[in-house]
Amino acid sequence: MPLNLTQAARALRRDSTDAERLLWQHLKARQLDGLKFGRQGQISRFIADFVCFEKGLIVEADGGQHVHEVEKDGERTAWLNAQGFTFSASGIMRSLPMSKGFSK
Repeated sequence: MPLNLTQAARALRRDSTDAERLLWQHLKARQLDGLKFGRQGQISRFIADFVCFEKGLIVEADGGQHVHEVEKDGERTAWLNAQGFTFSASGIMRSLPMSKGFSK
């Protein structure tokens, strides 16, 4: 049975990490240089935490979910780069000011 990425993306949005929620507060509504970002965006068989199709930019938030998938993440990154996407993983929880309701 094929994986339904739309359902998976919805579940990821619903169950987002603190880092993802914090970063989304800074990316939504074109707050970053007027760029439109989507959350848990589907690109072929992959789901990116945040994607700006206009600039071909993917941002992955912090998260332990990637610790055990280093090889898989490398393959995904290589494929996305070959498609023209710039891929960035960053230290969100260390970099952005903390907001109410979020903890380290």
